[in-house]
Amino acid sequence: MKSRKTGKQLTNKLRETFLQEPTLSISFSSNDFYSTLEKIEETGQPQKIPNLKNLGIFLENAGSSIKLNEDPLGENSTVIIGKPFKTIDYPIENKGKVQKIVLYLEENKQEYTIFSDKKFPVWLEMKVNKSATPQNCVVTYHLDYSLGKSIKDIIHQFQTISVLIKSLITDTDSLVPLLNSLNAQVIRLTKIEAIQDQCHLIIKPNCLKDIYVSDLKIDKLYWSLVKHKKIRDVAKLTSLRCILDKDNNIDKTIGKYLRVVLPQKKSISFYGKSIDLFYVNVLCNAIVSRIDRKDEQANIFFKDSESDPAYISYSAFLDQEAAETEANKATEEFAKYKNAPTIEQLNASLKKDFLSS
Repeated sequence: MKSRKTGKQLTNKLRETFLQEPTLSISFSSNDFYSTLEKIEETGQPQKIPNLKNLGIFLENAGSSIKLNEDPLGENSTVIIGKPFKTIDYPIENKGKVQKIVLYLEENKQEYTIFSDKKFPVWLEMKVNKSATPQNCVVTYHLDYSLGKSIKDIIHQFQTISVLIKSLITDTDSLVPLLNSLNAQVIRLTKIEAIQDQCHLIIKPNCLKDIYVSDLKIDKLYWSLVKHKKIRDVAKLTSLRCILDKDNNIDKTIGKYLRVVLPQKKSISFYGKSIDLFYVNVLCNAIVSRIDRKDEQANIFFKDSESDPAYISYSAFLDQEAAETEANKATEEFAKYKNAPTIEQLNASLKKDFLSS
């Protein structure tokens, strides 16, 4: 038998028969069905219907129906039903590019709820009260770092949510605390990412959630290792305990400024990773008031001043040789350590630059 090819299209009826998407239908009987519908209307949330009877599940296509369930139901069989929600593609302009965000709308008797996709590490939720005049809107954001692909991806999602909020709400003055919170998250994550790259680490997003690292530790690593800043410690220094040779004539420094460079090696934990740091600590503004000595042990006390206390400024390195080189020239560059900014001053300048960008 020979076959023939034809270029003619299928008839509409034949196309519908073969190309139609199958549908799934469920039938059942329940004494709780209508009360469940009332709960869905009241709350807007999906509800369970317990104690189903005569449950039938059918696959329907092109006019034919196939029953999928054959086993009898147990007494505790349930089905969950919910009110359908609407979806829209909402365009925003993000860094010069148009980006479409999928938004979802749910409602109950009291309010509308608009939210973005919950599969991302940061998602937005807006609740609008139906009865309030004028209608008030409560905006919150939710986060789950473990859903991020990388730190960079989480930063991008935070920035996207910020742009989305500004495009949805005209009166952003009331949202300043929320936007500031989002900006603070971006700044913090940007620092963590920079430290990760500088130290050649791989920090998984789920570690950001599971392991707590203080903001102060992040700041110290960021400003010293990434930005190579000399940092003034805010702690007031009142004394220094050290070991001296018996012939050391440190007693002659009483009433004078004492300049001391103290190298230090320290291992710290950062999101489950260990980092070896080499510090160069420089004693600043220290006027010796007295020295208590016992053999090689010496406890050096400094002039107690609230307005102009003694303090330590430091720099930090990943390489021991670089730290030793810095320690050798620290006394020559003493003014840079004495005038070093604090963490708070450095953060303030960064926040100002971030907000203006």
